[in-house]
Amino acid sequence: MRTLLSGRLVPLSFVGTILISAGTYLAIKQSDLAFPPFWGAALRFFATSGLFFSAVAMRRSELPRGRAAYGAVSYGILGFGTGNALLYFALQEVQAGTASVVLSTVPLVTGLLAFLQGQEPLSRRGLLGGSLAFVGAGIVFLTQLSLAIPVASLLALVGAVTCISESSVLLKRFPSSDAFSTLAVASLVGSALLLLVSFLAHETWTLPSRSTAWTSLGFLVFFGSIALLMYLLVLTKWSAASTNYSFVMIPLVTIILASALSGEATSGTFVLGSALVLVGVYVGTLSRARGANHAGSRTASS
Repeated sequence: MRTLLSGRLVPLSFVGTILISAGTYLAIKQSDLAFPPFWGAALRFFATSGLFFSAVAMRRSELPRGRAAYGAVSYGILGFGTGNALLYFALQEVQAGTASVVLSTVPLVTGLLAFLQGQEPLSRRGLLGGSLAFVGAGIVFLTQLSLAIPVASLLALVGAVTCISESSVLLKRFPSSDAFSTLAVASLVGSALLLLVSFLAHETWTLPSRSTAWTSLGFLVFFGSIALLMYLLVLTKWSAASTNYSFVMIPLVTIILASALSGEATSGTFVLGSALVLVGVYVGTLSRARGANHAGSRTASS
């Protein structure tokens, strides 16, 4: 019975990661309706850091020290702070489905940035996938411009992808530490940066009385943390390539949820652009990683 439960837990966690992550974009849009964007993001990651620090205390893990601490702080500034500041700003205008499609290119952009910084080689498959994703993203952006979405919001979305991708590349330059400890420090640093940005933007630090506002914030804090834990569980049992198929599945679920719950329109042009982006991500990163995993398995077995 225990083995059966354990065997089902991993695929259920994979599905749960996709469903929760897909709902995250809709929850952020609801948060932007109730909170000023940077203030809402700061509240979210301050509460998230509390959950991670609690986990660190329960697991009796050590916090990052030395260069590892610098890595966690840098990760928090770039990924949690700057990346989410741009994402929350963009989602004030950009559709949730569009944001999820563009954010799905994070593995592809991460590979490109790693190549430019001398960390990883760039293959022909990576170039092909990047080209497909670039064309698809251009089509998606054109559909957004036709909806009178501000260019600044679309550029902020691109900036969010770049910051989140670069944060992963930057983190590799520092010694690794416990994942929970790194995330605890990074989310706390990110929330502090978001609070500073909120102050500089002259946002009003108020707490709304509407239950929907607290529901969206609670979803982002609690279920967002659960999604991360489920992702880590799947990653320990499956290959990285298989786990990262969620990057392709999340936008599909987000678009369906956004259409059903928020009434977001999806034109044929948008679907075409989204399909090109997702195919590009698969060709450029996931299929290559899958091939590498199979090759490594054959080598190990021989």
